[in-house]
Amino acid sequence: MTQELLFTSAERGLDLGRSGFCTVKRTRGMSKRLERLLHELSVYRALYPPHDARFAENPIVFMHCRASVDGQMVSILSRVCAAPPDYSGRSNYFAHHVVLSASELPQAGPAWLLKQQNFFESRWDGQVAELPTGRVVPRGEQEPRRCTTWELVTGDAGWAGVALRYLTENPTMPFYIIVEEKTPVLELLDELVALLPPDKRWSATFTTRYLHLPSGVTCAARFVPLGNEKISEAKASSRYLDLTALRGKHPPDDPYSEAARTGQHVQIPQQFLRAEDEPVLPVNLQAFSQVQVAGPIRHNPGLSVPQVPVTPAPPPPPTSAPSRRGIGWTILTVFHFLLTMALALALGITYYQMTRRYESLHNELSKNKPEGNDAKADMQSLRKELEKQITDVQNSNSQIQKQIDEIKKSLKDMNKHLAPSIAKELGPLKKELDNLRRTIDDASKFVEKATKIAMDEYAGIVASKVAGFLEQLGVSKKFVEETRTKLQEQLRQDFGQAFQKAEVRLIPFDNGKLPESPTVELAAGDIQAVMVFAPNASVQKKNETLGPNPPSTYVIDTTNNLRLSLQSKDGKSKLELSWDKDKASVQRLNSCLNQMLLIIFTNKEIRVIRFSNPASIPDSASGGK
Repeated sequence: MTQELLFTSAERGLDLGRSGFCTVKRTRGMSKRLERLLHELSVYRALYPPHDARFAENPIVFMHCRASVDGQMVSILSRVCAAPPDYSGRSNYFAHHVVLSASELPQAGPAWLLKQQNFFESRWDGQVAELPTGRVVPRGEQEPRRCTTWELVTGDAGWAGVALRYLTENPTMPFYIIVEEKTPVLELLDELVALLPPDKRWSATFTTRYLHLPSGVTCAARFVPLGNEKISEAKASSRYLDLTALRGKHPPDDPYSEAARTGQHVQIPQQFLRAEDEPVLPVNLQAFSQVQVAGPIRHNPGLSVPQVPVTPAPPPPPTSAPSRRGIGWTILTVFHFLLTMALALALGITYYQMTRRYESLHNELSKNKPEGNDAKADMQSLRKELEKQITDVQNSNSQIQKQIDEIKKSLKDMNKHLAPSIAKELGPLKKELDNLRRTIDDASKFVEKATKIAMDEYAGIVASKVAGFLEQLGVSKKFVEETRTKLQEQLRQDFGQAFQKAEVRLIPFDNGKLPESPTVELAAGDIQAVMVFAPNASVQKKNETLGPNPPSTYVIDTTNNLRLSLQSKDGKSKLELSWDKDKASVQRLNSCLNQMLLIIFTNKEIRVIRFSNPASIPDSASGGK
């Protein structure tokens, strides 16, 4: 049965607490792994904004990708287009994905199915819903035909044979096709795929407008319009075809170009690689779909900063600033520059004078063509003159070498006197840099340790629950243990992906001011547990696990009464950060909260939030706030 997902910006998504770009419709029972993959495929950049008169001319992106999800190879058909502004007035787009298994693929191929009217939704109807079943796939067949659209675009239908060779000889390796903006790309693809044997057509993967592709998916043919940001990537590849520069040129004469001109099936060579041969997971985890383990929220409400990794990378060493090195370096640099210029000037004058003298002698010799004894005497005279000039040059070289030796000696003496003062000035700076690096290393080690503890603990808890469920069903102990081990490892991987996309939460105590209310709500909803790791807490215990029933509190700093509280009311949990407003110190609050890590578990997802001082995050990462 097909699976579907509709993705756009909405005030309220299908999942509780979701807003912004999120899932608004999906088929019942879709795995979280597949949903995350479809979210990553939902990428679009409009050419014209909503207020532009050409908004309706924004291109539609059609894709056919293949991926291994939950141990099964599936085909993913996607239609992504511009959409009217969302509920907040911001620009928007709409994506509709249909996932097909091997038994649901029509013989006509993926490009044919993407062209069928009413198979894809062109807009969201505003209703948030879970679909009981996926849509029915129309059955269709088509015979190979002459590539007339390729002929209109390039002047010769045989150019389709180059793309056909790429699709047949290595269908999983990417290649690029450069086109003009309004080229009928989907029609080009339909003609191309129709030339493949019917049992190979669904091995052809493509995107009509290459923007971004997540890892783990196969998408070979990537069309890049002129002016697109991916042009440089396309031309850097050894496998690309520029349709805008082919008119008047002749394609290679081979079976592929012949098939494109005549409309006959191409003969697939023996080395054709089947996409079905891609490796799959050794264990099918669909049996445990009731255990919902998800990565981080794609669009978390209330957060305006982009996702960044949990573990901060050490910053590059600071560049040396002339103002920190003292006046000694300035004097040394100026003196060295002046000496170099003087030496270059002296060498230039000497060379110029020697050139003039040799030219004069040469002219004199050319004009006077002596004969007999007079010529011999003149030649001896000229030889003496040249020897004299050579002696003068040697003397000049000796003087120049002497000056160079004196300059080297002066520089050596200057370095000897300046070295202590320079070392004295750079000493505190080096010490400060070493302390900063040690602090970063300590924080990185703490975050890595906290991540490992959380992954091991949560993966163990979920795996134990599944094992207990299997034991109740009477499954053998050997199978239970094998399942527990494999599932625990899979959960560690999912958890690791959640940490790689952790959110960064800015501490609200910036600009030296405290907010009016001494309470900040960090999260709300169906929270099952919260793991807290606070390396800069003033209390001895640096980590704690909070639960909503009964309500629990973790005190981070006793002086300010800074605390985290998790409590439940009317079936909803709330995580709050609070402090004593009368005694609070902005500097102390920032110090205690910096690098604090919160791992929030709900029944549907894992959310990771890392606190950081605003000064440690660039403006581009913090949204300018």
